[in-house]
Amino acid sequence: MEWDRKELESRAVAGGGGQYTHYANSLIALKEIESGLYQIIDLDMFYPGFGWCEVLKKGEYSLSSGFWGEE
Repeated sequence: MEWDRKELESRAVAGGGGQYTHYANSLIALKEIESGLYQIIDLDMFYPGFGWCEVLKKGEYSLSSGFWGEE
């Protein structure tokens, strides 16, 4: 919930088709807020050709990966 799509897209590669726009093998650290509700603390997503893309670190968006280059 409450993803900032622009922030996410500057850190992770979007996929095409399917139910979700972003999906990849990932490493994730969660903190339970209440029963069945979790905060994502750390999130890294793996993409062939890019490697590991750090999305969240300590509950905040990480620095943009820069794999898109300058626009």
